[in-house]
Parts: sequence; structure tokens; C-alpha cells
Amino acid sequence: MALALQISKHMLRKGAFPAFSQLNACRTLVCSSNNLAKLGTGMSTEHSYADSRQNGIVSHQPNICIHVAPQPNVTGMMLPSTHWTIERVVAISMLPMYPIALMLEPYGSEYIVAAAVSLHAYWGFNGVIRDYIMERRYGPTLQPVLQMIWKVFCAAGFAGFCYFNYYDVGIIKGVKKLWHF
Repeated sequence: MALALQISKHMLRKGAFPAFSQLNACRTLVCSSNNLAKLGTGMSTEHSYADSRQNGIVSHQPNICIHVAPQPNVTGMMLPSTHWTIERVVAISMLPMYPIALMLEPYGSEYIVAAAVSLHAYWGFNGVIRDYIMERRYGPTLQPVLQMIWKVFCAAGFAGFCYFNYYDVGIIKGVKKLWHF
């Protein structure tokens, strides 16, 4: 982190970043939990130029504003990076899962396929809702309402898959019958 600050101070002095010469331009240093630092620019509400008198002339010298982002509070059972890893493992495991289930056709694999498809659909579209239904644009209530509706649809879809597996031919045999036509 200290090295990043030293490099950025040197580049600021050399004029490598013209955005820093604007009034109220500040550097933002964001530190993550593993002590990696990201340096960015932004406009600050603080004064970033200090007036100092040298030989009776007022000169403006840049003041370095460093804002360190706090560690985010993680509420829930797991870290977001762990959740992302689980999503990727499920998505990658679905590639060989379908051919194996179509060839071997064991009874338990139909429920595994139903769970994988339901989880994959839930995580994927929930990410779309989270990314594109922004609170500042649509208000604070639309995103939670859409997420709740999506949870209900995914639970109903998983229940429908399980019903089809238990009382009918099952997902795998159903797909084979569709391909047979």
C-alpha cells in the first residue's frame, strides 16, 4: 500500500494524470481484506488545494486526499467470493452432468439435474435483477419484490421438476422422448 502511494505521488508530481490538476480532484485508495490496494480518481467535497504564501504570491499546491474504504460487513452464511465459487462449480459440473444422466439414466441423477437447473436459473436471473434493477432508478421496493417473485418461481419450478420425477417418467426420460420425435 505504501508503494502504491509513493508511485502515485511521483506520477502526480510529474503530471502523468491531468485529472489530478483539476480543482478538488482526489485520489481514492481502496484496500481489500488481503491488503491489495486499488487507486482511483474522483471528485471530493473536501478542499484539495491548500493556499500557501511564498514570497507574497499565493500558490496552489495539491493536497493528497486518501479515502480508505471500510471493510464491508458480510451478513449471511458465507463470503461473496465463496458463493461465486460455488456458482461456478455448479455451472461447470452441469456440462458433464447431462450426458452422463442421458447415458446412464440412474434414478437419483434426475433429482441432481433438477436441483442443478433450478439453482443455476435462480442464481443467474437473481444476478440480473440485482445488477439491472437499481434502487436509485426504480425505487427501493422493486428489487426486493422482484427477488421474492423470482424465489417463488424457482421454488415452484423445482417442485414441478420433483413432481415430474416422482409421479411421471422423469426429466431424463422426458428429454429422451422429446428428442425421439
